[in-house]
Amino acid sequence: MKLSFILKDSNYKLSQFNQEEINDLENSIFLKQTAKSSNYYINSNEIYFFADINDLIEI
Repeated sequence: MKLSFILKDSNYKLSQFNQEEINDLENSIFLKQTAKSSNYYINSNEIYFFADINDLIEI
């Protein structure tokens, strides 16, 4: 999952991060699936972010 895709339509821009930070964040993205939903998470040091998979993928 690309960080640019997650940040689209948000107030955040890739220019806020340097390339090393972008790579680290993209490498930290994982998908957690449960019986009711699927969510992407970013776990990087103390940064925790999740989004509903329906917000990230066109259905």
